[in-house]
Amino acid sequence: MRKGRRTVLVFIMGAGLLWAGAVGAADKKLESCGNGVVDAGEQCDWTNLNGQTCASQGFMGGTLACTPGQCTFDVSGCSAVRFVDNGDRTITDFQTKLMWEKKDDAGGLHDKDLFLTWSSALSDWLPELNGRTNDPGTQAGFAGYTDWRIPTIVELQTLIDVKHTAPAVDPVFNTECTSGCSVTSCSCTAAFAYWSSSTFANAPSSAWIVAFFNGYENNDDKGLLDHVRAVRGGR
Repeated sequence: MRKGRRTVLVFIMGAGLLWAGAVGAADKKLESCGNGVVDAGEQCDWTNLNGQTCASQGFMGGTLACTPGQCTFDVSGCSAVRFVDNGDRTITDFQTKLMWEKKDDAGGLHDKDLFLTWSSALSDWLPELNGRTNDPGTQAGFAGYTDWRIPTIVELQTLIDVKHTAPAVDPVFNTECTSGCSVTSCSCTAAFAYWSSSTFANAPSSAWIVAFFNGYENNDDKGLLDHVRAVRGGR
């Protein structure tokens, strides 16, 4: 009996020491969490994500954060899909963090069949999209933003999806596109050339374009008529 009691006592003491050690380690982690340094047992600390991103955590993109007081990743800002229709007539690319204007087939400012010269796109169409007026206090841009711009050629190239043709874009940019549909009910892309803001270095009278029939890049004279899609964010 004495031997049995001694064995039980030793077991209880050992378990107590293990528990105390675990509690001490947890307390130590809690003490270090919030110092901005990723210590042992922590995934992150404050704004220090230890070089990790949503993509490194298996997501398509988005914004990775650190849970305050826990030093574990907060993936609520990450997205499992690259492109998301925001429901406000815009599409967000979680990989590049760019927001794109949706196009429709209803006529007007967002119509996929609207043709513009390069200079007209910059000096006429874009200011109208941004809701520019002579009164700075009455700006009311598209979807509530006044910083829309023409994409660079590099940005425009990010929309190319060669798994699709005519147009060569992700389906989120070409869904339910029927005659007369509005930007709130469909998403359209013309299978033709779209302007970028990038001037062609070898011929300043031309600018880079992407032909979304097949996703090929080329350059067009700025006086020709091409399509345009606005973007914001990035840079």
